[in-house]
Amino acid sequence: MTKHSRISCYQCQSQLSHYVHDELSPLQRRKVAQHLTSCADCDRIYRTEKQIAQQLGSEMLFVGRGHVPDFATIWASVEHEVFKPKSQPARYSVRHGLVAIVLMLALMLPLMWLGRGTSSDLVQQPVPVIEAATQMPLRTEAATDVALNINETVESIIVRRGLPDAVPVPSATQTP
Repeated sequence: MTKHSRISCYQCQSQLSHYVHDELSPLQRRKVAQHLTSCADCDRIYRTEKQIAQQLGSEMLFVGRGHVPDFATIWASVEHEVFKPKSQPARYSVRHGLVAIVLMLALMLPLMWLGRGTSSDLVQQPVPVIEAATQMPLRTEAATDVALNINETVESIIVRRGLPDAVPVPSATQTP
């Protein structure tokens, strides 16, 4: 690599493609042109690059001229795709629905038949203690007499002492 004018051969050769296609600034073009006049190796590479660019440009004029597309055939295939008869997906969905219903019935019927006799086998919920204490198991005459005696005793206490005039104590309604 020899150094000519203001840029090296490497710099000149890296910019040759841009120089051929007029893609350099005026200052860069001047530097490359000065280098090409003083360096025979870079000038030979430049002429080869310019010849390839001219051949490529002349070949590009013929690209696409040999083959003319048949638009009628293309349009016919597009219409065939757009307007082709559609399959019947509703028939398949009805089939799937019927299969699902039959499977549900096949699973539910045995459960319903087996479940008829098992209602008594269910665990009974326990009765809360408060409700159990207030419920009387059977009403007998003796129990009725005891209840009446209790009511008479409470009424006699209220009559003898009278109702209290005091305001209820706030803590009386709270549970322990």
